[in-house]
Amino acid sequence: MTDLTPSTRSAPGGRNAAFKLFGIGFLTLVMIVPLMLISSLVNERQRYAAEAAASVAQGWGGTQSVAGPFLVVPYTIAERRDERGAILSPAQSGQIVVLAKALDAAAAPWVEERARGIFRVPVYATDIDLAGSFERPGEMDLPAGAVLAWDRAWLSVAISDVRGISGAVTLVWAGEARSDFAPGTGASAAPDGVHVPIALGADETSFRLTLRLRGTGRLAFVPAAETFSARIASSWPHPSFDGAYLPEEREVGPDGFSATWRVSHLARPLPQVWDNGAGVGFAPAEFGVTFFQPVDFYALVDRSLKYAILFVGLSFLVFFLAETASGARIHVVQYLLAGAAQVIFYLLLLALAEHTGFTAAYVAAALACVGLTALYAGPILGGVRRGLGVAAALGVLYGLLFTLLNEEDYALLTGAVASFLALAVTMYMTRRIDWYQAQAGIVESLGPPPAGTP
Repeated sequence: MTDLTPSTRSAPGGRNAAFKLFGIGFLTLVMIVPLMLISSLVNERQRYAAEAAASVAQGWGGTQSVAGPFLVVPYTIAERRDERGAILSPAQSGQIVVLAKALDAAAAPWVEERARGIFRVPVYATDIDLAGSFERPGEMDLPAGAVLAWDRAWLSVAISDVRGISGAVTLVWAGEARSDFAPGTGASAAPDGVHVPIALGADETSFRLTLRLRGTGRLAFVPAAETFSARIASSWPHPSFDGAYLPEEREVGPDGFSATWRVSHLARPLPQVWDNGAGVGFAPAEFGVTFFQPVDFYALVDRSLKYAILFVGLSFLVFFLAETASGARIHVVQYLLAGAAQVIFYLLLLALAEHTGFTAAYVAAALACVGLTALYAGPILGGVRRGLGVAAALGVLYGLLFTLLNEEDYALLTGAVASFLALAVTMYMTRRIDWYQAQAGIVESLGPPPAGTP
């Protein structure tokens, strides 16, 4: 093995070493410019990926959120006059929104990936089954003096992207089959969807509604009932549960997942009954699952760029320590070329990851840059073994960077320990350099002080 232990004779002079360290610091700062350009390229490629997903969603259906069924019921409030016939309050009309007493939702999405250029987008199709019951709200929940037209109510289902509706929407209401749905919900909380006229009797009324829905990326529900439950099951092995509620029960494996939610009306930011113009929204209560792509290589490349200055600086430090140990003289241009190889690593990583995935791209880019640097360093340092020593040190750095990218809980600890070890090695390797010689050289280069200077 190459002996990297420094000696007083082989170590470069203190003046040279000091200037080299200042030069390395300056070159590290210079490398910020190309790294910023690569970072902007990552953002640009992410925008292209988002545009590809939007293009697929345009023809298939976007992310889907389903709320309901719920009732929209017209009401009137009679005009009020005093004893002399003067109008105290004019006649009013409006609608109230009534959520279900109970609602069970079930979906089993079939997911596949659609390609748009080099980008792949997960899309799904699913039959959604919504079963439950309605009852009339109590008087205390209604506007004062309101007379409700229960025979002119309509049942609505809010769907965030109606382009994804595939086939007929069917309803069984109090034992009667219905399929005469029309666009729109009539509810200001979520106007997009479908509705059908119904009549709500005095007793609790059961229903079952089914529809086929297509979407891209995410499927969500809103707990639009006093007691609500939902179950989503799919063969997609990489679910990401999100929104206002996480599932009470879930099973995730290589063959797919299943998840069950149960939400009480006491735990949701929605009233059971409200006036249609009250400005209530469904979005704060929605929850669901995103069909996650397990390797978001753009995020990983972007994360790796956050460590780039530290990584490039450590690469320069490897060359400096190799120069210190070997007694060779490395020109600043040679440092610049070695640093450029480490910057090119990030460009290779981004380009390859779009085709092979992150891990394979990282290994290929790291091997290419380590091999190139080793072949370049060998002749400079005076031997193949010294070039292999530089390659081994750079290999450790690339391994450290990969560990940091894949760590969540211990990334800070790993980075702190690595920085400490790099400082310790630098202190050990430069312990015999005469830094006073560097100081004397700098003072000498400034010349004698002006006459009369004390």
